[in-house]
Parts: sequence; structure tokens; C-alpha cells
Amino acid sequence: MIELPKQLVKVGAQAADKADAIAQVAGLLAANGNVDPAYVQGMYARETQANTYLGNGIAIPHGTPESRHLIRQTGIAVLQLPQAWSGARTPTARCIWWSGLPPRATNTCKSCAA
Repeated sequence: MIELPKQLVKVGAQAADKADAIAQVAGLLAANGNVDPAYVQGMYARETQANTYLGNGIAIPHGTPESRHLIRQTGIAVLQLPQAWSGARTPTARCIWWSGLPPRATNTCKSCAA
């Protein structure tokens, strides 16, 4: 079972824009040891390839396959924004959620996260 420790949940966060929200989620993950600090660059790269906004105020930014080696351990992080942010061609997001599996994760672990 994957746990969601308190230090990976930030309620009432403030983000200037999408990049700031992604940086904050990446910062939570790096501080907890889930990812290498450089993983944020893979998250930014993914957003240039495809928008990770799901709808209903939820976004799931994550890295590219090329940055997956920077994931150190399986985890989940949540950033909740009380005031939605948006920008040109950017959907409004209020909850930013990340989950990731390191490259060596087993198929069982992958099916749990799906």
C-alpha cells in the first residue's frame, strides 16, 4: 500500500502560475527523497508535450520517460490551491497531484498505482 505522508500534502498553497505549482510539487517530492531535484525539468518538458490537466480542477504533472530514472521511490504528492490559477491556453487547476514509480518498480506495484 502506498502511504501519503503529511509532508507530501500542502493545503492552501499559493502559486503564481502553472510552472510555480509544478515547482512546488517537485520541491515536496525532492525534500522527501522521492525524486532527484532535477526531476522538475522532466515535469516541465512533459507539459510542453501534452497538458496534464484532467478536468474538474485536477492536474497530474509528471516527468517524461527520459526523466524517469530520477524517481528514487514510489510516492504521491498533493498541492491544493484555494484560488485557482489559469493563463493563456491553460485550464484552471486547483489540485495538483503527482504519483510516480521508479524504473525498477514491479508490475504489482505499477498495477496498484494505476
